[in-house]
Parts: sequence; structure tokens; C-alpha cells
Amino acid sequence: MSYIFSIRCPRIQVKDNGLAPSTQTPQLNSVIKVGLSVIWVLHDLVLWNTFGHPILGNLKIKNPSGHTPIMKKQGRLFYFIFRYVILVIPIDIYGQEKEPFLDDFRGTVSVTHNGISLVPSFSLGDPALLFDLKFTKGNLSFEPDMRFALEGKPWSFLFWFRYKAIQNERFSLRVGAHPALNFRTVSIIRNGQTEELLESRRYVAAEIAPNYKISDKVSIGMYYLYGRGFDDGVKKTNFLVLHTNFGNIPISGSYYFNFTPQVYYLTTNDLTGYYTSAFLTLAKKEFPFSLTGVVNKGVKTQILPDDDFTWSVVLNYSFPSVKKPRKSKRKI
Repeated sequence: MSYIFSIRCPRIQVKDNGLAPSTQTPQLNSVIKVGLSVIWVLHDLVLWNTFGHPILGNLKIKNPSGHTPIMKKQGRLFYFIFRYVILVIPIDIYGQEKEPFLDDFRGTVSVTHNGISLVPSFSLGDPALLFDLKFTKGNLSFEPDMRFALEGKPWSFLFWFRYKAIQNERFSLRVGAHPALNFRTVSIIRNGQTEELLESRRYVAAEIAPNYKISDKVSIGMYYLYGRGFDDGVKKTNFLVLHTNFGNIPISGSYYFNFTPQVYYLTTNDLTGYYTSAFLTLAKKEFPFSLTGVVNKGVKTQILPDDDFTWSVVLNYSFPSVKKPRKSKRKI
């Protein structure tokens, strides 16, 4: 049996805001439309791969409390909440405002041979496709972080809500929180046959990230994340990072690099570990592609996997940052 279905993105309409033609916002409108369309398509593809049917008639996700598939109505509830919160609300609000609702929208699509998570010691161990989007309004931003294995299976979904509590010339402080889903494939025996199911595990986490700018190219900072799990697996996580960032260091002409060495302390349940890691990004000004190398080494750890050394090379494509135009003040 085959299924034929279409994916439609709601049309975004922006009312005339009285600005001159040169200050209108068709570029912002187009970028947001493309970004939301990408989320829409990816979401439907994940549902098709995960649930086996575009309208969720044959759920395959495993209930964390047992081997019985989640009820159809629960899957549909998740489906419509995602559709409405992530796609419909921003589009409706954006279309009702005389001026663009968002101050900024940007994103990065990355592909790597070894997917690295937010905590560098954890990796997928397989090629991965990463989507990082950022919708900004004032000091508040919504930042979906979606990671997939290249074969199409979802790896993790993080839905960050972040707020810039302090932002001045030298010092900044960001706070944030997110609900998350982490996926893994498990094998069960049903009716005497082995069957593979995609299991989802639920998490919530909160973060705080102070940063001090020493110069235009050098800053130091700290990052702390506390996470709680609701299902089988890790129940409690503490992740504390000390890092230094060297940014926009010129190489030759328009080429430059960013380098971030860091040390961190990690606990998962009652296990602890000490690590060091580094990120090196090579980029070119006004060019959307960049290359990032990630290395991670355990110094002393009880946490599995306890690989002594992991690394990854990541190819990034960045959406341009498009900011909302400001009205010029008219002289009276």
C-alpha cells in the first residue's frame, strides 16, 4: 500500500507598514517562510519514519513504561501541539502585525561524520544532520535544535527558550530552559519475533551562561546546565564548563578562525567525569559555509562511554541574519 500526501506551508502576509520601498521586509518574510517550510517538511518526514503513517495510524514509538505502543490520541496531541506552537502561532502573529513580529531570524544546517551532542563526551557514533534555528524578539529567543542520523532517524530534539538577562559592552548573562526528546532504537520480542522500536525519552533542562569580554577578539565564560529525565536512563545531569573564546582571528584576506578551548565537569546520576575539549572553526567573511573541528578527551571519568578520545569534523551552512528594519525618525 502506498500513501500520497502533500505538505503545505501557510502563506505569510505582511501588511503595508508605510515604509519606503527600500526599507520593506520581503527578504525577512522569505527567509522566515523558507525556515518554517523546512521545519514543516522535516517534521512530516520524521513522523513518517517514526510512526509509519503520515496521519499517525500506526504508531511505532515505544512507551517508556513498557512495550505497548503509545496511544494514538497521545501521538496526535503531540503532532498538533508541535504544528500549532512551532508553525501556526509565529505565522499568524507575523501576518497580523503592521511591522514584522520577529527582530531576527537565523539558522545553521550542519552535516558531520560523527554527531556530537551538547555535551561533547556524548556522540551518536554515526554521520548526522543537525538543524539549529533561532527566532529572536527583543531579548527573548526560541531556538529549536534538531538532530538526525543521516539515515533519517531522529536523534534528539531540544526546544530552547533563552533570555538575555544582561547585555552590555563587557559583560553578558544568558539564561534558558528547554523541554527535549531523545530517541534510541530498542529491540523487543513480540509474538515470538524480534521487532525494533524507536523509543523516546523526555527531559527538561535549564542553563545559565555568564560571559566576560576581554577584548574584541577574546572572551572568557562559564556555562552551567542542569537536566532532569523522566523515563528510563539518566535521571539527573550536571554540566559545568569553563571556556575561553578567541573569535574572528584573521588568517589571510577575508579568512578567519574561531577557537574555543574548554574544560568541563559532568555528572550523570551518581557518576562523575572530568574532560577537556576544543572547537576550531574556519570561515570566510560573507560566505555561508564554514568548517568546524571538535575534539574531546576524558581526563578522569566514570561515565560511559569512557572513550579516551573522540573527534568530529562538521560542515556548516549558515542562514544570513536578517534583522527587522527600523523606521527612520521624521523631522518636524
